[in-house]
Amino acid sequence: MAGPTITRNVNFSWNNGVTSVGNAVKTATLVGNVTNARAFSNTQAVGTAEEPVELLDVSITQQYVVMLTNKDATNYVVVKVETGAATYHIIGRIYPGESWGPVRMPVPASTPYPRLAVLADTAACNVEVICGEALLA
Repeated sequence: MAGPTITRNVNFSWNNGVTSVGNAVKTATLVGNVTNARAFSNTQAVGTAEEPVELLDVSITQQYVVMLTNKDATNYVVVKVETGAATYHIIGRIYPGESWGPVRMPVPASTPYPRLAVLADTAACNVEVICGEALLA
């Protein structure tokens, strides 16, 4: 029996007047964990200091899929991965209205790391968090 799925359609094109890349359309489908399909969706109020992405009952002791969407109209959000106590590495930036992901996070080498963290650049932002446990691939 197949588990729950997350499907994301992405359309990417680039034209800066010098270089043009044609439409690259990709549909990605990620299959959830059949036996323990926990998922979560919420809007997280993100401040200007690093804070963990709230995943609630989705287990980070196994692979999980996460997508973050910046709901703010003005400010961007920085995405970081915490690899140890207070050790952060910037892995992305989400401008107003943009999404980061969906991304399949690895099984942690040492719980609870790696762990996602976010912070707003100038002022607090609302970030939509969608995540779910995933099958090992």
